[in-house]
Amino acid sequence: MEACEVVRLFVNKAVVCAEPKRRGNPGYGRLRALRVLVYSRLKGLENDTRVVEHLKKHTGAARTLGLCRVPDRTTVGRWWRRYLRLLEETFGKISGMLQLVVPNIFFWLLILHRLKTSTIWKRGGVTRVGES
Repeated sequence: MEACEVVRLFVNKAVVCAEPKRRGNPGYGRLRALRVLVYSRLKGLENDTRVVEHLKKHTGAARTLGLCRVPDRTTVGRWWRRYLRLLEETFGKISGMLQLVVPNIFFWLLILHRLKTSTIWKRGGVTRVGES
């Protein structure tokens, strides 16, 4: 799974609250801005210029993040200052989600491992070892 798909999965409207409508031209919005910021952290892009150049080079990732066009470097820089606290809250929520998901994954892997070692899967169904 690509980093942009992971960001799209975890950073959604349930994590980022909607902002009130404003007058004037519509901007990118909090959701898209936070997706770009989280994506840049996952990809290790620490510089605003590198984020913009990466999104220009990888237009599919930009579209997956919900962007119609790549934002300007100064806009991305403004997002880092404006949404810093919201970015920290978002990472906290993502961490909480992962703490719920990861133990469940290990639980099911353990169950599958025990099933695999205690039964033989045949075409006609499951039979215990030693039975015909």
